[in-house]
Amino acid sequence: MNKENILDFIKQRKEVFEKYFSRKEVKAGEFVFRENEKGESLFLLEKGRICINKSMGEGDESKTLAFISEGNFFGEIAVIDEVLRTASALACEDCALYEIKRKDFYELSEKYPKEGFYIFSAITKISLERLQHTSKELTLLYDISRLLTKHYSDEKDFLKEIVDQVAFYFEGDWNIESFFYNFYNDEYEKAGSNREFESAEKFPVPSQSGWLDENAYASVYFDKAKTQAYMIFDSRNNLSESEKNNWSVIFNTISFILASGLRNIAGLKEIALMNKLKDRKNFL
Repeated sequence: MNKENILDFIKQRKEVFEKYFSRKEVKAGEFVFRENEKGESLFLLEKGRICINKSMGEGDESKTLAFISEGNFFGEIAVIDEVLRTASALACEDCALYEIKRKDFYELSEKYPKEGFYIFSAITKISLERLQHTSKELTLLYDISRLLTKHYSDEKDFLKEIVDQVAFYFEGDWNIESFFYNFYNDEYEKAGSNREFESAEKFPVPSQSGWLDENAYASVYFDKAKTQAYMIFDSRNNLSESEKNNWSVIFNTISFILASGLRNIAGLKEIALMNKLKDRKNFL
C-alpha cells in the first residue's frame, strides 16, 4: 500500500468518491478543526499543507506534532470512535481537502467493502507509523533536554555533545554537524561531527531553520542579527514530502533545545564576567 496515493485511489472509484466525499477549501491560518471539539469527519488533503498542533496549557502556546502533506489524511480517529479532537488542524497555507463523515464512512465500508478495507488499512498503518514517530521524538526530547541541566564552559562543548546525542536516533543514514560563530576571528568553526557517508556537499551559512535542499535541513540559532550557531542534517537517502514533514517536527524540537542551551550558556558566561568585574572592583 502506497500511503502517498490514498486520495488518488479513492478518486479512481468515481461513484464512491462523488457519493461520500465533499470538497472544501480552507485559507491559510484557518482551522479545519480545534482541539477538544467533537469530531465526526476524516479529511483527505488534495492541496496545501496542514499543521497538527497540540495545546501546551494556558494561553495560545502550542506545539506542532505533525505536518500533513498532499495526498495524506488526518482526523482519522473521529471516524473510528466518538471522541473529542486531541489536537488542532491548522492550514499552514491555502488548502483544498475532502471530508467524509463517520456515518458515511460506515455506509461506504458496508456497500463498498474493498474501498472501505483500503481506507481502514491505511488508517491503521499510518497511525502506527505516526505513533512510532511520536515515541522517537519524545525519547529524543527527553535525552537532549537533559543537556540543559549540565554546565558547559563554552558553546563548542555543548554543540559537540548535542551532535553525539542526536546521532544515536538517526540510524546511520545522516551526516550531522554543528558550527558556531567565533567572534574573534569572524569565522564559523566546526564544533561537532558525526558522518555516516561520504559527501562533498558544502552548505552556506543558513540564516534561518529549514530545508536547504531535498535532503538537508538546518537548525539555526539566530541572535543579535546574526547566525550564532547551526546544525546541518544531511540525509543519505532521498526523502519523500511526507518523510520531510515528519523529520521537520523532530528538527523543530532540536532547534528549540539548541537555542535554549546556547542562551543559557551565554547568560551564565555573562553572569560570570559580571562577578569577575565586581570582584576586581572590590579588590581595587
